[in-house]
Formats: sequence, C-alpha cells, structure tokens
Amino acid sequence: MPSRIKTGALLAPVILLGLLSFNAQGKIYKWVDENGTTHYTQQPPPAGVQSKTITPPPDVDTGAAREQMKKQQERAQKYMDDRNKAKQEEAKKQQQAEAQKRACEQARTRLQSFQRPRVNFVDKDGTRRRATEEERQAQLKKTQEYIDKNCN
Repeated sequence: MPSRIKTGALLAPVILLGLLSFNAQGKIYKWVDENGTTHYTQQPPPAGVQSKTITPPPDVDTGAAREQMKKQQERAQKYMDDRNKAKQEEAKKQQQAEAQKRACEQARTRLQSFQRPRVNFVDKDGTRRRATEEERQAQLKKTQEYIDKNCN
C-alpha cells in the first residue's frame, strides 16, 4: 500500500503538468519602447506602455501539409518524366531523320553509279562481274523509285 501512495504522489504532478502544458497557448505582445524599438514578447509590457496582442497562427495540419507536398512532388515527377520522354522522342526522331538522310545520300550515289554504261556487281561469293543492261536498268529504276518515295 505505501508503494501505491508513493506512485500516486509522483504521478499526480506529472499528469497535472501535462494537462496544463497541453492546454497552454501563449499570447504574444507587440509594443514599442521610448527609443522606437519594437518588441515581441510573451510577457506583458511594462505598465503604462501601449501594446497590441497578437494571436499566433493556428496549428498546421501536418497530415494535410504532407499530403499536399506529396501531390506536388508527384506532379513535379510527372512533369520531369514527361520532359524526359519528350527529349528521348525528339532524339529518336532526329536519329531517324539523320539515318534517312544518310540512306538518301547513299541512294543518290548508287543512282549515279547505275547511270554509267558499265556497272559491276559483286556476287554473294565475292566475285565481280559486269551487270547486264537489263540488270542495270532494273537497279536504276528501283533506286530512282526509292529516292522519289523517301527523299526530298
């Protein structure tokens, strides 16, 4: 029984202090002294000094603030992802345009070579042979069609 009394005697002040500090919301006083210096204090100003009581801002709803920050971070991440995706797509288009330009240059070079009367082909086995006039004309036509279709 004596230990219960000691525990209760120790616990009561702690609970009382906790309740008082939980409910305490200090006032803030704003006042100007005779030298023109503005003071902000939690204690009332000296007697006879005109002061203004400032109400502290309400407590911040940290849950709502975290949620708002999370949404802003998600929007920022989406914006960055969209920008990166657009950059990648632009780079891919540029690479395709450069590849198409190179292919057109090669086709024009090939067209010039097929316009000569004597054209040589290299067979699959690596031997060189002179193209017949029909082969040359067929390749000339095929190359010209590719240029007309794919090159400006």
